[in-house]
Amino acid sequence: MRIQASWAASSQLDHIAVFVIICAILYLVRRPILRFTAESWIIEDPLDKADAIIVLGDDNFYADRATRGAELFREGKAPWLSRAGDACDRMRGWRS
Repeated sequence: MRIQASWAASSQLDHIAVFVIICAILYLVRRPILRFTAESWIIEDPLDKADAIIVLGDDNFYADRATRGAELFREGKAPWLSRAGDACDRMRGWRS
């Protein structure tokens, strides 16, 4: 009986260890997985002219949204630019 009980406990520990390792791996690769998923959902239609450019919410560390909004504004795609969030305030050359 003791052999079976220790084998069952060892088997449970093995399962827990595998689960923890899988969770750790998923945690380490979460950013590339989430970035790929998000980029696959983005649809970019060609933009000729717009009434305004609106950059919503805080951005990631690289300020991708704020940078893209600034690029579109500088290209003359719209005469107005509206922004919200801290990332936009950190962009060089943007003033309230």
